[in-house]
Amino acid sequence: MNQKLQKTSFILALIISTLLLAGCPSESAQNTNTSETKNYPTDKAGIEELHNDLMALLVNKSCQQASDCEVIALGARACGGPDAYEVYAPANTNKNKLEQLAAEYKNLRKAYNQKNQIVSICSVVPVPAVACVENQCKKTTEKLIIQ
Repeated sequence: MNQKLQKTSFILALIISTLLLAGCPSESAQNTNTSETKNYPTDKAGIEELHNDLMALLVNKSCQQASDCEVIALGARACGGPDAYEVYAPANTNKNKLEQLAAEYKNLRKAYNQKNQIVSICSVVPVPAVACVENQCKKTTEKLIIQ
């Protein structure tokens, strides 16, 4: 009889533990961010909204030296390549979110260009050099001379 009671208690404890764990939200559910799952329409308004969300991530460009700065390609021209490059400070930016939104922006621009039969000048936008000027990341046109 004692063994039967132990077995029943063990099964009951197992069921209760399973129910308690099933009721706990997963880590990914706790970290859900609605802006990461936002669906932007493939029209001018959607492109503008996504561009504004991207620019909001790039506001804090503070730096100590040029190595604190990076560039990211944004958009897509009809004949290939990005529309532009933006400078940012990775230490002050959610880089994963930035890269995710930049990829989404590129895809949205491509879809818009194809849907609306957009043509472009097909010139290549050069990747700019970066500099830390007055503690702000900036694009620079200076040529780097390696000695």
